[in-house]
Amino acid sequence: MNQRLLPVLLSSLLLCGPAFGQGYSHGPRETGEEVLDELLLGERTVAAKVSSGGCTGKGSFRVEVEKREGLTSRLPHYVLTIRRAAIDECKAIVDDGPVIVWDLEKDLGLTGNYTFSVRNMVYSIPSPYDDRDPERSMLSTVEKQMGIRGAGPGTAPVEEAPKPEPAPRRPEPPESREGARSL
Repeated sequence: MNQRLLPVLLSSLLLCGPAFGQGYSHGPRETGEEVLDELLLGERTVAAKVSSGGCTGKGSFRVEVEKREGLTSRLPHYVLTIRRAAIDECKAIVDDGPVIVWDLEKDLGLTGNYTFSVRNMVYSIPSPYDDRDPERSMLSTVEKQMGIRGAGPGTAPVEEAPKPEPAPRRPEPPESREGARSL
């Protein structure tokens, strides 16, 4: 009897196992690895725009830090995973989700020299049901501050050197003027 139950139990675990683990959080009412609306990385900070029902804050998330082999033995690499730990049950009409900022040293304990990356997926475009103004995105704010607006996705404008003024024309020598004799 036990031999018959073993294959059934194993196949049940294979099929249902992922349902018991933490999957992805697609919105404020789900826990798990957050699918981010936007993500900006700085030298010492991570900023993520997330979905919200009106009550989402920094305390709604935990950031898992996984240390991996780095470029050299003195330069470790850290992989950060942002997980929604608390469900947002509020039902406010929120045009834009909050931007949550983590200081890598103060909030996550990373010090010294290192490289880091963020594991989370990021939506490439707003949802078709989302009427957010693209001018309010984190990227558009950075573009405006840095003066790179209108350069196109992912590119900075190429600054052209000012073209020199053409030199004033010299008067032509008398021989080259019209009517001059040719030899």
